[in-house]
Amino acid sequence: MFCTFSRISIAQPIDFQLNPGVKTEFAYKLFINFDSKKREMYLKEKGESPSIFDKIFSFFSGDFHAADVTDVVFKSSNNVKITSTINPSKLIRYAIGDKSIRRDSTSLLNKTNFISNSYAEKRGDSPTSTARIDYKTMKVNFYEAANLVRTESIKYDCSDMLAIIYEGVGKIIKEKPFCINDSKSIKTMTFAPAEISDIVLNGVTHKARRYYKLTSKNDSSKFEIWLDEISKFPLKYQIGLSDTYAATLRFELISYK
Repeated sequence: MFCTFSRISIAQPIDFQLNPGVKTEFAYKLFINFDSKKREMYLKEKGESPSIFDKIFSFFSGDFHAADVTDVVFKSSNNVKITSTINPSKLIRYAIGDKSIRRDSTSLLNKTNFISNSYAEKRGDSPTSTARIDYKTMKVNFYEAANLVRTESIKYDCSDMLAIIYEGVGKIIKEKPFCINDSKSIKTMTFAPAEISDIVLNGVTHKARRYYKLTSKNDSSKFEIWLDEISKFPLKYQIGLSDTYAATLRFELISYK
């Protein structure tokens, strides 16, 4: 199978889809907003000591550049493979070392939709955590490195933390629940389409629709994705960690090719 790269300047309107046989590379800046007071209150309430991340982030106010992110998406006629690499900024590397994060997603075509087959995450020196789904048996196998940790049953087709961005929420027209593979568990997240707003990238205005995850008393984490209305490419996405961590991660697209 031959693979070609599609090179497009972000200064031009985004007017194409993820086409089979084309590999597309997305570059993002990752910004973190850390609410040190909320985190301090949580630690005090739980009687826990601040981690090294708490101590580092407490020096920042508002948003700060934490990492550079590269997502490579390859779509064939029957699968989508996404590899995401998060490389910490110089300041973060100085504090915690060069602990990059790699995420790998593979989705298979099921009739008209792509469903997650495997999702893996490797954080720094930690072993890779992987969840592989067998849709014939409707079982999920969870691994730490090469070791099988446990097996769980599922009832529905699943997406994952990367596939939901590139081949997930952009297809919905109303509120819809998704079964999400995050490599260590299977969670249900319900997304809904919201307003259209302007996002300006390198002087060009793009019409983007926001898709957001519904929250509840049991799940306060947030997940918002802004997709270009024409191409459904992600222009920005934001993950608000639960109140436990008091941090928001914002990924802003800066270029793609």
